Parts: sequence; C-alpha cells; structure tokens
Amino acid sequence: MASRTNYQKLYFEGLTKHINAQFSNVHDDFDRIQEKMDEMIGHQKETNKRVTKLEKETVIFRWASRHPVYAILLIIIIIAGAVTITALVGFENIIKAMI
Repeated sequence: MASRTNYQKLYFEGLTKHINAQFSNVHDDFDRIQEKMDEMIGHQKETNKRVTKLEKETVIFRWASRHPVYAILLIIIIIAGAVTITALVGFENIIKAMI
C-alpha cells in the first residue's frame, strides 16, 4: 500500500508540474497576443487620425457627391453672383482691388 501511495504521489506531482507548465504556456501565449493587440490598437489609432483629417479636408466634396442637385445650384448661384458683381462694379475695378 505504501508503494501505491508513493506512486500516486509521484503521479500527481508530475501531473501538477505538467498542468503548471501548460498554464505557463497559456500565459506566454496570452502575453504575446496582448502585445500584438496593443500594437494593432496603436496602428488603428494612427489610421483613424489620418482618416479623420481626410474627412475634415473633404467634407465639401463628400456633401456635393451626396447632394449633386444642390451642389450644382450652389455653383450656378455663385457664378451668377460673381458675374453680377463684375457687371455692377466693373471688371477693371475688380482687377485693381485684387492687385
């Protein structure tokens, strides 16, 4: 009976060491995954900053592409206003004002 107890003790000690080694491997894998996730999150933040900047720069073009009728009407109104101001003030006076 004593030999069986020693065998069981050795068996459970070996099993415990094996389980601890597996947990150690899991923790190592988790640490590597966490490092990769941190790297990916950092990259994502940089990309989001660039995209946000581009969105701010192209807000008029995006609005015009979503509302083409209003954009064309706005352009026509601006051109008509420029022509009207030029006709009222005179082309030479506008050039002098720009210079």
